[in-house]
Amino acid sequence: MNSTESNENGMNWPDGVTERLSWWAENNSKTLVEAYAEFIVYLRENLGIDSPADEDGDFLEESAETFVVIDARKMSGGNTIDFVGWFIGVDKKVADKRAGDRQTAINAVRQDMGVAIANGLVARAYVENGHWMLESKDSVRQTEESAEGDDPWWLVRDGALNFAMLQTNSEWDSFGKPIRPSMWSRTYYFLGNTTEAFNDNIALWAIRVGDPEGPPSFPVAIGVPCRVKVRPPRENQQTDISFVTAANKFQTTIRYTDDFVDEADRTLLAPERMWPNHEMYCDLPDLGELYETGSKMVAGIPNPIGPLVVIKGKVTYVNREGWEDTYGDDPSGMRYPMSISSFSLQRENPDGPRREVSCIMHGHLVKENHALDYRDGDRWLPYANKSTVFVFGRLGTRPIKDDSGNEIDRVPRINALGVYAVPRLVIPAGEGGDTSLDQYGGGSQ
Repeated sequence: MNSTESNENGMNWPDGVTERLSWWAENNSKTLVEAYAEFIVYLRENLGIDSPADEDGDFLEESAETFVVIDARKMSGGNTIDFVGWFIGVDKKVADKRAGDRQTAINAVRQDMGVAIANGLVARAYVENGHWMLESKDSVRQTEESAEGDDPWWLVRDGALNFAMLQTNSEWDSFGKPIRPSMWSRTYYFLGNTTEAFNDNIALWAIRVGDPEGPPSFPVAIGVPCRVKVRPPRENQQTDISFVTAANKFQTTIRYTDDFVDEADRTLLAPERMWPNHEMYCDLPDLGELYETGSKMVAGIPNPIGPLVVIKGKVTYVNREGWEDTYGDDPSGMRYPMSISSFSLQRENPDGPRREVSCIMHGHLVKENHALDYRDGDRWLPYANKSTVFVFGRLGTRPIKDDSGNEIDRVPRINALGVYAVPRLVIPAGEGGDTSLDQYGGGSQ
């Protein structure tokens, strides 16, 4: 029999079982304790084994092999494809996709726990003999979670009421089993396509990244060629932006490389060479017209919603200290203003508010995704005024008011989702560039 490793509940598992369940847990974004728990359920429900400790180690290892191979196909997201291109932005907003379901379960439990259990919506949770118990409509069972230490991953507390939400979709393998009460997501924006389609159709994609532990907040290198793994896009999407779902442990699938084009063409992947040719790109003087022709009305929103755009200009103002976000939809609680301009824009507007385009960057973009830095090899360094940047974001307008507070005009503004500083066209801060706040006091020189 193989050597063993002890689980938190005292069960000794053969090394071969632990090895397989560790791999399964990693690929399904779960802990090893959760993998043990699901394997025990698998043994009981599929093989009629109630006491794994009484079984032969070789049999347990073979059963674990069956468990991970079957479930890898059903649950681990093995059906993924490579996308190639560039990250171009990241959304400031995060969402808990389980918030509505969780509130529905809480309301049902508050009204009548027994009915909620009978309807298969929840299982009552309570402690007995040092372990958490779950009472569902079909059974009462002891879980693997000890009552000591942290709460179980599935536990919902509502005052004196404790319960687990259950999977209610009968098409899922987890039907009737506990599910996580929260499932956070954030959208990352990607410009590219599959390896096969990249040369013919460089498109904008919204990659939805989920994380049960909390809002996805990892950084990406905007404007750097890369490969990522996503689940295949659904056909016939009725959305302005095509979207895909990220593979499990999406961050670990990101590989910064330019190997998806021939070596002779790799210099062409520089954003300053590729992005100005994309249909989203707009010269600064044309933003006002684009807003007028490309904006749409959305139900429930009083003002038109402008299109997503890519613009390029010279930095004329930036506030690196930032402002508090009074709107409350950015978890960072901060936003950062920046203005850019260009020769063509200032030739048309020698003075006044139209000579610059204001860009508002969200806190996550600045703090985690290097919006105010440029890439120098493996280092990120700050850039100074007059550096050339590309900005990706949602086109809108801001009001211009007279001394009496009356609105007299509206000028373009970008709610920035991504910033890429062109390494060859930056003024390095601290290496000859002015890093003092005085440089950010007004327009270009």
